[in-house]
Amino acid sequence: MNSNLNLVTAWNTLWTQLTAWAPGLGTFLAVVGMLVIVIFVGKWGWDKRRNSGGAGGFPVMAVIFGLLLAGPTIVIPVVLSILQVLFAIVVSAIGWFTSTIKS
Repeated sequence: MNSNLNLVTAWNTLWTQLTAWAPGLGTFLAVVGMLVIVIFVGKWGWDKRRNSGGAGGFPVMAVIFGLLLAGPTIVIPVVLSILQVLFAIVVSAIGWFTSTIKS
C-alpha cells in the first residue's frame, strides 16, 4: 500500500480537533447510531419472521439516520480505508502498466 496516502489518520486528526470541546461526543453518537440500526433492523426482521412477509418495507430511513449518527466515528473511517486500498491498487496497476510499456 502507498505509505504516503493515509486518509484515515488525516480524518482521525480532524475529528479529534472537532470534538476536543466535547470529549466522548463521537463515542456517544456512534453508540446511538449503531443502536438505532440494530433496533430497527432487528424489529423489522422479527416482524418479518412473525408475519411471513407482511411486516412492511425495510427501515431505510432508520438505517440512514443511524449511519449519519455513527458516520464520523465508524462509517467515514471504514469508507476512507476502502478508498485508500482502492487508490493503492490503482497506483500499483498504473506503475505496473507503465513499467511493462517501457520494457
